[in-house]
Amino acid sequence: MKPKDHYNVLAVYSLRDFAGREHFSGVLDEMSNTRNWHLTNIRPKLFTSRSALVDDSGGPYDGLILSMPGSEDVMKHIAQSHMPTVLVNITDKRLSARCNAVASVWTDNADIGRRAATHLLERGKYKSAGYVHELEYQFYSVERMTAVSDMRAADVINACRAEGISVPSQVAVVGVDHDVSQHEKCGMSISSVVINSRMMGHQAVRELNFLLGHPKSKSRPHEVLIPAKEVFAGESTARSVSAARLVKIALDFISENRHRAVTPEEVVARIGCSRRLAELRFSQIAGTTIHLAIEKARMEEVQGRLKTGANANVIAKELQFTSANQLCRIYKRHFGHTMTERRGTPPGP
Repeated sequence: MKPKDHYNVLAVYSLRDFAGREHFSGVLDEMSNTRNWHLTNIRPKLFTSRSALVDDSGGPYDGLILSMPGSEDVMKHIAQSHMPTVLVNITDKRLSARCNAVASVWTDNADIGRRAATHLLERGKYKSAGYVHELEYQFYSVERMTAVSDMRAADVINACRAEGISVPSQVAVVGVDHDVSQHEKCGMSISSVVINSRMMGHQAVRELNFLLGHPKSKSRPHEVLIPAKEVFAGESTARSVSAARLVKIALDFISENRHRAVTPEEVVARIGCSRRLAELRFSQIAGTTIHLAIEKARMEEVQGRLKTGANANVIAKELQFTSANQLCRIYKRHFGHTMTERRGTPPGP
């Protein structure tokens, strides 16, 4: 069969929430590698009749990406068809029973739970731990069983506030999604497991592209797990870290990023507290400021490279200084002598 010059693809996405927008952004990113897709997006509320499965030319779509299920009738029709279909975080036994042209992309919910638990363990000791399910008790809520969403985390924080329970000094809260709009609802930044939503969209496109390119392939449904991206450390878990531990986390972050122009704001975001508190802890524990700690780590890296024979121009470029002149000025201010004078200094005993 001659390949089609283009494929009409239907994607079902809600763009109301952050996660849905990130998913769909990943679809659009990855579509740049397909070249021959004509994409239509439809809101889940409109995905209720078989007419939604008909493209503008009056024929059926060549492929589907479903991030939300349709009506019972629509899903039944898809399951009975041979239309290439990718399910994103959807459970449907009828579609999963198909032996051709179906794939599933899943958020690794167990990984999300592990990351949330690890984050809490790193913040200090707790007398007890609890879990708040999604209101509709979704399957992913059961699989995570440690952190379900920033929406629920914001509800918990507001409920604690109403009962006079302080967050984070009495209760630490971890959510999922890193949805800033939810942070605003509860008046603080929420520590959150960041889902790799864009990668979900990328993978959905790759899976459907494979199905479209292999129409005669028959096998069990292909399933792909996408692990979480990272954990954002916000105010909602800040209380359990000792001053020494907080500074150590910050210094480790600075050391790991000494090869680039890391900023104090990035350091503060990493440890999840206010700039004022971070500077206070640095003064108490390390006897310095965040800015000077960054400078010290960067200058130590410069010293190491000078010993290998690298010149100022090369070092400035590799370590992301704005220029060799800037590097030389900072070096002299930090060490009290120029880079040339340093090279001319005889080695100590």
